[in-house]
Amino acid sequence: MMAVFVWNPACDSLYLQSQILKITDTMKRILLFTLLIFLSIFITQAQFGWGVKGGLTMGRVNLNLDDNLSGQYNLGGHAGVFCRIGDKMIAFQPELMFIQKGVYINDVKSDDYSQTTLNYLELPILARASLNLKAVEIYFNAGAYGSYLLSSKQTNNFEKDLNGDSYAMADLKDYDAGIVMGVGFRVLALMFEIRYGMGLLNISKDTDKYQDSKNTNLNITLGVQF
Repeated sequence: MMAVFVWNPACDSLYLQSQILKITDTMKRILLFTLLIFLSIFITQAQFGWGVKGGLTMGRVNLNLDDNLSGQYNLGGHAGVFCRIGDKMIAFQPELMFIQKGVYINDVKSDDYSQTTLNYLELPILARASLNLKAVEIYFNAGAYGSYLLSSKQTNNFEKDLNGDSYAMADLKDYDAGIVMGVGFRVLALMFEIRYGMGLLNISKDTDKYQDSKNTNLNITLGVQF
């Protein structure tokens, strides 16, 4: 007696789908295994270093000022720790910093002034490119930062602010973010760096009065890298 086989397209379709899923799953495992190998090689060959640093910060907040008012840099400080992960030429550098920003405003026609100091906990994430010349390393870094406002302080003798009310930037946002770039050099363990930071967010909640209040700062830093 001859057996009769009936072809069912639905069965073939299900079988094909199951095979594709198996192949896809296998490819995912191979890709994950390959990535783990490359990651382990990078970690094995990467050089780890860390350090401490601190220095002078000159901060300023962009404001729409009247003609008789002048916005100057507010002097403050910064200090923190950093970690360097990579080789001698290219490295990844996360940091944790305490930094003082703000602005100093004075009336060019009188002795009136306003000084605002903003204390931030800041987390910069940087890429660092280095040129090594024997005992001297010249490096460039660039990246982004996020920061959290810890406290603020303001002293002034202005009777009125830019818009006719008592001067204050009391309604400040708790966070800020921006970009940073810098250049420096290291001799043995000692390092010197100049860095510029530019905020990308309006730090004031009162956007009617302060439409474009963004932090800018210049850091002059001394540090030790281990």
